[in-house]
Amino acid sequence: MIEEENNAPQHSVKLIVGLGNPGGEYSKNRHNIGFMVIDELASRAAESFKRKSKSDLAQIEISGEKVFLQKPMTYMNSSGDAVKHLCRREKIKPAEVLVIYDDLDIKPGRIRIRFGGGSGGHNGIKSITARFGTPEYGRVKLGIGRPGSTAAVADYVLSDFSENEKELIEKVVSVSADAVLMLCEKGYGAAMNTYNGEINTECSEQPNQE
Repeated sequence: MIEEENNAPQHSVKLIVGLGNPGGEYSKNRHNIGFMVIDELASRAAESFKRKSKSDLAQIEISGEKVFLQKPMTYMNSSGDAVKHLCRREKIKPAEVLVIYDDLDIKPGRIRIRFGGGSGGHNGIKSITARFGTPEYGRVKLGIGRPGSTAAVADYVLSDFSENEKELIEKVVSVSADAVLMLCEKGYGAAMNTYNGEINTECSEQPNQE
């Protein structure tokens, strides 16, 4: 049975946002896994990014529809400024936006797709919700786990994935791109039913394990 969310929109996704910080020194950080998935989607479509609207932007085609890929260049805590700017310019509604980001409360190797909800303390999500004036937009949350102490969180999210994690994270990025494409093509229910939970390291589609 396909998992559904009562408030999931029926219309299409027009903007996919990956959260992270600009600059090479942040590119492999845990906090930048959203950027990594956006890069994967652009690479599959052989599209390159252009710097405009406070962002690195590209467009890809999914099921015959043009969809923006956005990496805000405003730094994580001000992500909402770039997202709101682009949405205003392109007349995109919050419900037509899907945001990909790291989540401390989910174990590494797990994906959680949902529509709406709180920020979970994530500053990028706080910023987007504040600028939209609503939490009603799509989320793809990618687990990074928590460090040993609360005091270490800031350093942890701004540190690179360890060597031991790299193979798993590469798989997570690939599977997350698959999940995003399914969501755009078949809707939230199909994507949640297929991808929510721990990824299967041997195939990109797996049953819900949550």
